[in-house]
Amino acid sequence: MKSQRLMAVDMVRGLTILGVIMVHATWFTSEGRTLPSAYVLTLLHFTREVFMAITGLVLTQAMLNRPTSWHKFFRKRYPIIGIPYILWSLIYVVRTLGWQHPGLVITTTLSDLPTGRAAFDLYYLLITIQFYTIFPLFFWMIRRYRERPWRLWTAVFIFELLLMAYDAYGLGPHPQGINHYTGLEVWTYSLYFVSGGLLATSWENVSQYLRQHRLIIASGWGLSWMMLTGVFLWTAQHKNLMTAQSVLQPAMVPYSIMTFILLLVAGQMITETVKWGWVSRLLRQFSTFSLGIYLIHPMILEPLASWASTQMPWPIADIFSVVVTATVSLGIIRMISRTRLGLWLTGRSTAPSPKRAPVPALP
Repeated sequence: MKSQRLMAVDMVRGLTILGVIMVHATWFTSEGRTLPSAYVLTLLHFTREVFMAITGLVLTQAMLNRPTSWHKFFRKRYPIIGIPYILWSLIYVVRTLGWQHPGLVITTTLSDLPTGRAAFDLYYLLITIQFYTIFPLFFWMIRRYRERPWRLWTAVFIFELLLMAYDAYGLGPHPQGINHYTGLEVWTYSLYFVSGGLLATSWENVSQYLRQHRLIIASGWGLSWMMLTGVFLWTAQHKNLMTAQSVLQPAMVPYSIMTFILLLVAGQMITETVKWGWVSRLLRQFSTFSLGIYLIHPMILEPLASWASTQMPWPIADIFSVVVTATVSLGIIRMISRTRLGLWLTGRSTAPSPKRAPVPALP
């Protein structure tokens, strides 16, 4: 039986993967061309930050409770995320180019691997690989500041704000910029990895605080939402909608952090309330197969949303695309996971094998 903490994080992961489908569906059905759709995109742009925070939390918690063996860590983690990254890069290149020119497919795939260009959603796996690479240093830093977490968190929070300002307000990216591959470097999401890692070191105290101060947390989220809304409206009026809905901007920093905390509260409430049992079971399915759903959903969503946007009004097309894509993606990934290739395509295998130990779902 999973601990209450892990069950709550499962709920957050499940909600976040649905949020990923929602933000991509909104883009494919509207491209953020109208003020309402651009605003919905802006509010949903917390998903990548929350996934980074979950990654930091789960990985730190796992390493805190076992002897440190970096050889075993890399031997286990790199294949589970690296092989799906390579295979899905190849799948997306074949989807674009076909099999007519195998040499071109291979060279294109190899050239896309360093930057995740094979598909727009592969950046998350690329950043996760980077995070695994620096994790020994990250873990040392988290343990060193576990008794003084606010010192580390405040420093990284300031860094994150400055970096987002650098990206959002004309200082970058540019060919000579320090953030040339903006959004593709692990340091772009430093605050969220650190936030998750620090939460893992004192979860019992944090968990109790979340239960006792839900109104304060909701109020804090409300303030961050109002600030983001104000920045969005001002930017939409004085600049343009594309800039207003940008993921990498300073106003997203407090909003994303507060959304992550609010989702943790929601995860606690769902797991602790009997009447939400069916929701908990459904979200756990999306959580368990989240990596596979993340990897396959663009293939289903893009043609579906393109068709739906021509057949129905935008909000209905958006909702329709989300429901169908989430359902179909989950069904396909569940079937793939039952095969011997499931682990290498989805990060999760349910195929029976007496020699294989259970593999935890990746965030």
